[in-house]
Amino acid sequence: MFCDICKRANMSNGFVRGCKNMQKSALTDHKSSHSHLEALRVLNQSVAMIKHVEKSQVACNEALKTQLKICLLCMMPPRLCIKSVHMSPLLITYTRTTRIPP
Repeated sequence: MFCDICKRANMSNGFVRGCKNMQKSALTDHKSSHSHLEALRVLNQSVAMIKHVEKSQVACNEALKTQLKICLLCMMPPRLCIKSVHMSPLLITYTRTTRIPP
């Protein structure tokens, strides 16, 4: 028998190497062992960290889009009126309306 939770957390115990004891008491002992509980804590923290990193990446991407729009608008000639700016991962386009009279 193997413990997938302990394997994913890179723990070192008998259920990672493989346990040949097929008794229920071996499972209950392992379930309450320090190394198994530590493995559960490590996996829960890694899942929380992944979610936090993904959320941060989304926020950074939105901020970057806003900054790119501002830079694009600042580079336009002063007499050009920009109706909208469209951004995709590979292409930035803008829609021009009429020129503003001098």
